[in-house]
Amino acid sequence: SQIKLVRPTIKTEFNTIEPICALLSVAHQAEEAPIPGQNVHFSLGDRFIGTGATDLTGTACIQKRVLQRPGSTHDLRASFFGSMSYLPSFAVGELAVRPPGPPAVVPPLPEPAPFALVVPPPVPAPPNPAAPGQAPNPAPQQQPQPQQQAQAQAAIAQQEQEQPQLAFVHAQRMREELSEEYAMSARRTKSRALPTDAQLVYLAAALMSVAYASLHLARERVRTEKVRS
Repeated sequence: SQIKLVRPTIKTEFNTIEPICALLSVAHQAEEAPIPGQNVHFSLGDRFIGTGATDLTGTACIQKRVLQRPGSTHDLRASFFGSMSYLPSFAVGELAVRPPGPPAVVPPLPEPAPFALVVPPPVPAPPNPAAPGQAPNPAPQQQPQPQQQAQAQAAIAQQEQEQPQLAFVHAQRMREELSEEYAMSARRTKSRALPTDAQLVYLAAALMSVAYASLHLARERVRTEKVRS
């Protein structure tokens, strides 16, 4: 039998995976016939690195990660130990690890442009559309602050005057309703008997409401006069 390396010289880089293959054959009538199903052992220098079985073409391969020192060279050996039908044989090659190249020069990054805050110009308000032949409407002017305060005080005073008047009107309505109810009750009974306890309670409540409304109206008038003065 005879064996030979498919790649007798392998040049590679550090930390790469390289396929290493050998072809095992036998001379038969001036031709080489492949020997399948046989184990081929591979070594790098004096270190065993793997075993591969030959296929139908007589080729055996292994995968080897190259961890040898960059710039170094090592002997590569493929060995067939023989069998009952074939004699042993071996082949020697070379594996060279390339030295590291010069470091890549990385160009410096450009300096960033200085940050500038851009303030957009104010957008003018669109003019008021006017009918043909008419001047555009002037923009509304803000009233001075003292005038606004005076208007607010006048509105508050008006509300304070309306509240007691509303209370007085409500009390008068209650009194009128109680009087009508009492008159209707008297007509139904067709008698001029004295009012019942419930009617007296309603009448007293109406009178108290009228008195409270009158007192509240008087107090509000006094307070309004003080505010005005």
